Amino acid sequence: MRVNIYAEEMTDRIEIIGKEIEGHTYTGLRLYLELPVTLPDGTQAAGPFLHRPGDDDSAAITFWGKRDLRAVLRKMLSALDEHYGDADALIAPANLVTEAGMRALKEAWPATQATMRLEAGAPPAACSTCNDQGIIGGPSYSQPDEGGEPCPDCAQHAAATVPSNIMRWNPFRGLGMNPHPQGLYVRYEDHVAALAAREPLFLKGVGKINGDGHKDTTRKGEVVFVYAQELPEPYSPGQYPRVGNVIWSASTEQYDFAPATLDEVRAFIEGPLEAAATTAYELGRVKRLAGDLGKIIHDMTVAEQAAWIEWQHGRGAEAAMSWIHNGLEGPGHIPDEDVPYGKEPQAWFDANRADPFPTCFCGRPSNRLWMGKGFCSNEHYQQHHAEAEAKKTEG
Repeated sequence: MRVNIYAEEMTDRIEIIGKEIEGHTYTGLRLYLELPVTLPDGTQAAGPFLHRPGDDDSAAITFWGKRDLRAVLRKMLSALDEHYGDADALIAPANLVTEAGMRALKEAWPATQATMRLEAGAPPAACSTCNDQGIIGGPSYSQPDEGGEPCPDCAQHAAATVPSNIMRWNPFRGLGMNPHPQGLYVRYEDHVAALAAREPLFLKGVGKINGDGHKDTTRKGEVVFVYAQELPEPYSPGQYPRVGNVIWSASTEQYDFAPATLDEVRAFIEGPLEAAATTAYELGRVKRLAGDLGKIIHDMTVAEQAAWIEWQHGRGAEAAMSWIHNGLEGPGHIPDEDVPYGKEPQAWFDANRADPFPTCFCGRPSNRLWMGKGFCSNEHYQQHHAEAEAKKTEG
């Protein structure tokens, strides 16, 4: 079977999964896919397939390995490297190695050279031009502004005699460093050691000051996530690019930083997105409900208008009541004569309106309001008003 996945469908969403069958543990690498669509304006868009917030049913392809997938994936990447001849597109995790990892590689370089000479059958003599470093003029692997050029005397020979356990590797993909243009030659075991020595990818910052609210919006207790790569000059020391908006930075003067995991960062980003999706769903539901209620009120108003037209210009009041009767009988809203005020139109309305007045002092529903008190009739209103005036005169 052959599976074709197009570049437009691939995403950066990758997940490590596992399962156990008959005592054997299997590990899989899952790559999620998103089908691109063309919008009416000609632009393309893609996104996850969500049934509802938190229910992601996006397509994906999973690579299963009985033991370790990395060897196969490295072989695939090496084939791409040879095809493109691009030192900046080598091992994907390479740009995550920090200065500590580079020091480990630098210390392992002599043993790597010895292995290359031994397995390739090359003479042990060192190149007098570059001392078998493969590059002249730098770099020191600590200063990003140092360049370096391929050694004209040995670089081509070294590239042609790399044994099977040696990998070509650029440890600073896209970060401004310039190792050997064809990549460093390192042993797999040294590469693994360098990766193990790396620092965390992300830092979690907790605000420790309250900014001025204008140029500095920091608040105590505020949480941000940054990439664990300090920004170079002209940025001040201790500045890190923020996850989600690398144009913004966060500094050690504003936040206390600690290592963070990828899961923490993902939750920080996806949490508000899921909340926004939930809010959008609820807002849509409320809008639909409001629309339905508006239609009901509109139809009731039109029915009353039809009744009025029947009364004034049609068959009279008796026929007009058929409009009112039909509107109440359909949904079962004909009043029961045995319930309170079932035979008193004004009292029924006063008692069952959406926002009734306070009950009259006699206990009946009110249709008049004065000074926060309700009254069922003009007589009771006048009585209470007279009593209030009398108390004012006596006072």
